[in-house]
Amino acid sequence: MNYYKTLKMKKLFTSPLLVIFVFALTISSCKKDGCTDPHASNYRSYAKNDDGSCEYIGCTNPAAENYDQWALEDDNHCDFVRDKFFGVYQVEDACTSDNYSYSLTITALPDFKKVLLNNLGGFESVANVPATIYGNVVTFNDSINGHVFEGGGALNENGTLTIDYTIITNEIQENCHLVGIRQ
Repeated sequence: MNYYKTLKMKKLFTSPLLVIFVFALTISSCKKDGCTDPHASNYRSYAKNDDGSCEYIGCTNPAAENYDQWALEDDNHCDFVRDKFFGVYQVEDACTSDNYSYSLTITALPDFKKVLLNNLGGFESVANVPATIYGNVVTFNDSINGHVFEGGGALNENGTLTIDYTIITNEIQENCHLVGIRQ
């Protein structure tokens, strides 16, 4: 009889403990605090209750390719379309009067959508022509030292730059096709 008494006591103590354990587990699994905004840098998909901890970190410059409209704090990792154009190119330029080989350097201008084509045309008096970048496309139309430079082209995924342009002076109009390989 002592055995049955012990068994009943174990059941009596075990059942309430089991019920309490299951109840506590159920309550704790329902309450998952965290950031519930998918636009936040610290978004937690498992969170059920937003605890106000959401952080919005990313590129805050609207001119950048990776601009994040939700970012409140800049992460200093903005990517600008023009950056992929920067560098020195070895150029072969086929113009109406002759063919030319020279180096062209593309550098930054203060406007995030602008670059400077340094030595376009390979002239002895250097022509540094400002250009505008849209995606992989470059365009320009400017007057430098009495010469009008107008044209446009593109940079392909291999780093090859092709530009068709015209140089107009009082005496001549020269049409050119430039192919530049980034060095």
